[in-house]
Amino acid sequence: MGDSEPVLTAAVKAFVASVIAIAVALGVPIDDELRSALLALIGTGGTLLGILLAWRARARVTPLADPRDDDGRRLSRR
Repeated sequence: MGDSEPVLTAAVKAFVASVIAIAVALGVPIDDELRSALLALIGTGGTLLGILLAWRARARVTPLADPRDDDGRRLSRR
């Protein structure tokens, strides 16, 4: 499944990358393997958040197949 919230995911990844850079600058020993694992974890979390947001949005949109209003009346003229 593709990422449905690319802007949010990119923002979270940039934040985590900044935290990692600050930690390294302050002397916290983070090797490349740990850095990659943290970024992968955050990427997965961002994707999961995108999926959850998309799932919630589904309840707020009109479906294209057999669209109806809140009272059950058809919205398309066929």
